Amino acid sequence: LSVSFLPNLVGGMADLSSSNFATNSLPFTLYYATFALILIPAGQYAEKGSLKNIMLTGCLLELCGLLLIIFAGEQYWLLVMARAISGAGQGLFLIGLQSYLLVVTPKKQRTQGAAVKVIGRNAGLISGTAIGALIFSFTDYNTVFVIGSVLSVMGMVYLWVLVPSEHKISQASD
Repeated sequence: LSVSFLPNLVGGMADLSSSNFATNSLPFTLYYATFALILIPAGQYAEKGSLKNIMLTGCLLELCGLLLIIFAGEQYWLLVMARAISGAGQGLFLIGLQSYLLVVTPKKQRTQGAAVKVIGRNAGLISGTAIGALIFSFTDYNTVFVIGSVLSVMGMVYLWVLVPSEHKISQASD
């Protein structure tokens, strides 16, 4: 939801910061760095652990990042930390989701399963950006992050309650 206005928000907070290290690019760099760094250990865990737990942990970290931004006020370094936490959360969720799709999709339909994930993620990114921009045009950035947090909690509840574990699905198909 924040893609449309986040660069301006970060730039404004960096300008208000008295630190020489406060730049527009640092929160984005750390987001993608933590995203990339979490992929290998998450992939190793996905081979042995619960994929549902990886996705839930990713959602929880993303929620923590959103909440930290809400309470950061105009504190640049809290925003930087929040974006780093969100990057790790997104990386965990991505690995969990990809691994889950590989486990629950029949072998002959894995290409279709991967395509559904890619198309769904990109459609969500595009529509989320548009919806976030519309909401932001009528409110402030905190409201957008509060809405994002509520949606994250709803997604976590959905994942926890309604998405079956990969073990249940693989047992049912045997």
